[in-house]
Amino acid sequence: MTVWIRIKTLCFCALALFVSGCAVYHMQVPRTTAKGEWDFGGAIGGLGAFNVDSAGKLEFGAFPVVGFGARYGITPRFDMGVSSWGIGAKLDCKYGIVPDYLALGTGAGVGTLFSIAEFPFFYVGEASLYLGYPFKKVYPYISGRAWLLGLGTYTVNPMLGAIAGIKISAFRRSNVYLEAGVLNIYNEDSEQGKNDLMISANAGFFW
Repeated sequence: MTVWIRIKTLCFCALALFVSGCAVYHMQVPRTTAKGEWDFGGAIGGLGAFNVDSAGKLEFGAFPVVGFGARYGITPRFDMGVSSWGIGAKLDCKYGIVPDYLALGTGAGVGTLFSIAEFPFFYVGEASLYLGYPFKKVYPYISGRAWLLGLGTYTVNPMLGAIAGIKISAFRRSNVYLEAGVLNIYNEDSEQGKNDLMISANAGFFW
């Protein structure tokens, strides 16, 4: 498989993540949304993809990302949310095992790319782990996430991601999120399978 095809496949995977709402951004701490209340917000950031060409030269490309989301508290320890990236959406839920410190989540999303005939439809499933420590004004956290991404009738590609962030109280119930992380994609469509590494940086505002 040529380097160009490998790069295109990597870009398609990245675009699928953006559009489906299978966030390369997390914007979630272990604390769940309060019962009966809503959180709304959005995020902007970028994803950088590394690739080595046939001559052994390291190449790097960056992609901008924008997303929106909302969450609702079902019980004191359980919330649900929906997020959107472009032409797609993801529904997820989170349960606080140890309130404010440890939570588990799961989610799924679907999307489409009208301009790319090879991948008219894709779907994602995810499992997440959230760890954090709530100080008075700042809330540092780390998140781990595992995805399965299916592109049309093609193979399902597993992915692992880790992100570190900080939630900063702004005013009233508003919060600013700053994040940075890495994403590893095992691309079965590349020659004999290949692990591709990406990095992400994001900022969000929720109220």
